[in-house]
Amino acid sequence: MRCAVLVPEWRTEDVFLAAFARSMGSYQEPSGVLYIASSLLAAGHSVLYDDGALRSNAQMMRKVASFNPRFVGLSVVAPLWPSAKRLLADLRRALPHATLAVGGPWPMAAAPQCLEEAPEVDVVFTCEGELASKDAVAALEDGEDLTGIPGLVWRATDGTIVDNGYREPIHDLDALPFPARELMGRDIQRCTLPPGGYQAAPVTHVIGSRGCTNRCIYCFHYEQEATIRLRSPENIVAEVVECVERFGFREVRFLDDNFTVDRDRVFRFCDLLDQSGVRIPWYVSSRVDTVDAEMLRRMKASGCWAVLYGIESGVQKNLDTIGKNVTVDRVRQVVADTHAAGIEMFLPFMFGIPGETFEEGLETIDFALELDPYYANFNAITPFPGTWLWENGGRMGTMVRDPHRLTFQGVAFTPHTMSKQELERLRQIAFRRFYSRPSYALRWLRGAGNRHVARAILRGLPSLAALWLDRGAFKA
Repeated sequence: MRCAVLVPEWRTEDVFLAAFARSMGSYQEPSGVLYIASSLLAAGHSVLYDDGALRSNAQMMRKVASFNPRFVGLSVVAPLWPSAKRLLADLRRALPHATLAVGGPWPMAAAPQCLEEAPEVDVVFTCEGELASKDAVAALEDGEDLTGIPGLVWRATDGTIVDNGYREPIHDLDALPFPARELMGRDIQRCTLPPGGYQAAPVTHVIGSRGCTNRCIYCFHYEQEATIRLRSPENIVAEVVECVERFGFREVRFLDDNFTVDRDRVFRFCDLLDQSGVRIPWYVSSRVDTVDAEMLRRMKASGCWAVLYGIESGVQKNLDTIGKNVTVDRVRQVVADTHAAGIEMFLPFMFGIPGETFEEGLETIDFALELDPYYANFNAITPFPGTWLWENGGRMGTMVRDPHRLTFQGVAFTPHTMSKQELERLRQIAFRRFYSRPSYALRWLRGAGNRHVARAILRGLPSLAALWLDRGAFKA
């Protein structure tokens, strides 16, 4: 069967504030969509892929109409739902007999709303899509309805909404074919991270695990239990080698929530990567309670240049509120160990935690300056659908439920202990104090011999100017 998998049209301005959108431009391939494409290809179907980060809905429609698929799947995050609805309406007009499906974080958390707001939608995937999409397309190809396929909410021919129930997460991740990067064509050369976030281009994403053993109040998880599913080091290294040797990628960003959750696995991965002969920079996300100095040194020796730790707050009370399950003292120790290992750090912080005060926000800014990472981000906590905060935040503050405004950049949740204006003010103070330090500027200038770093400096100058000259830069 002919299948199309798409990401709706979006631009940097849709997820970043206007004053900073230009500086944050990048292109990151949608790994989840490419995983679904590879599963459909492996099942013998023809697949068209396109990404609205690079093309408009109208441009994609011309390709889709020419391909004439019988099944079309859209991957949707909350801010892109309005764009997805426009694309769905166009698809239905052009392909009146095709099955139109949506999946991704927003549909998974808001299936009834998707079906109500977009009458063009036939199916909502409420699970990981690789096996469910293959099962659904097989049923459609055989002329059957979708009865009995778990992980789907679908619209029957009489208009009845049928919920097929929960589908277990995929446990054997090694059995999945690698993402179908071959469908990207020349777009591979456009793959980068935001300025300053990479050492070499193009950059690809590899997902070495799914799930997380923690349950922070602002994170969306598909799994009913706090568990993590791991790919084997052998399988991960095989994908990295393919990315480098077949597709020409020069850096890997691992998208695992916690790459370092299994210490032995990290060391095995490093050994296998070294033995493969592939030598590229790589970058991971981690938690401070799962690393140690020896592990960090081993990662550095195998090419790891950066680690992202979700620090979030410098106030223990607020870390406890969000369910982070770490201490401020542990953060200090691990950051010191990471500095000593020669690994750069990306540290995100958030304001607007339930019960947080303006003064505590200032303490978090001081903490960020003390830790002195390579890069820091200061966002407002966001109540994404499917999270504890989305379900319970109304008791602790005021919330915005418009999906288009559910980005880290605006203020979608304001605790009773602070005002929206104070949250915006904290973000401006934080960015000003962190990025305007002479010592920070000197650090970046020392790295300007790398053309990617030099480009990041040039692209960051308009944002730095906006920090000081635009009083409304953080208003959304």
